[in-house]
Amino acid sequence: MIEINSLSLKLGSKKVLSDISVKLEKGSLTALIGKNGSGKTSLIRCLNGSVRYSGNIFYRSRDLRTLSVKAISQRIATLWQDRPSCSLTPLTLAKMGRSPYLDLRQHLSDEDTAAVNKALEVCELFDLQDQSLDTLSGGERQRAYWAMLLSQDCPVMLLDEPFSHLDTHWQRKLSAHLKWLCKAQNKTALLIHHDLSLVCEIADRIFILDNGACLFSGTTEECLEKELIERTFSVQRFVSDKNNRIFFS
Repeated sequence: MIEINSLSLKLGSKKVLSDISVKLEKGSLTALIGKNGSGKTSLIRCLNGSVRYSGNIFYRSRDLRTLSVKAISQRIATLWQDRPSCSLTPLTLAKMGRSPYLDLRQHLSDEDTAAVNKALEVCELFDLQDQSLDTLSGGERQRAYWAMLLSQDCPVMLLDEPFSHLDTHWQRKLSAHLKWLCKAQNKTALLIHHDLSLVCEIADRIFILDNGACLFSGTTEECLEKELIERTFSVQRFVSDKNNRIFFS
């Protein structure tokens, strides 16, 4: 689906990413992990075309640089870590997710409306759809931005700390929905998340960045076998006797 070849990025005089080559497979959920400042968000900025980089990123064998902003937005949806409060409503945000597909009149078709309603339904926001984000809790605002991502309905999703401000119930519900989208609808997701236990539970593959370079890219099972999470984050792994869930501390 997406192939990254010899990708490097400099911001000013600082080299943020160095010679990264990795593939994001169709239908896979890949967790992008690494210590703070390792270049995770910068990599997402490269993938959605918002910064200039050296090297190549291919979407279905087509160089990302040859696609227009609108074309990229029809293929790649991004949920950023920084999501400010504002006077918009959840309904408006969900409609904004359809903007890459609309004509100059910005008229929503029946298909667009169905996508918006489905996103609001998944995020349980129908009763709050007309309220200003300024009046909502942090978790409700987060779900509103999730609705925008889901209504965009792209083949590729880039998610930068998408579970922040969400309680355990919503973390588990939306992470399960994300995994379902990858498996049932063949979508491709790249997820930045600091909860290593949840990462190991939901991710098919793990990509570890260390000081802007690729330390590991492979299946979750391979990563666990090599104990790379323990070595990267200086943590210990524990397995629950009750349900075999993995924990780190």
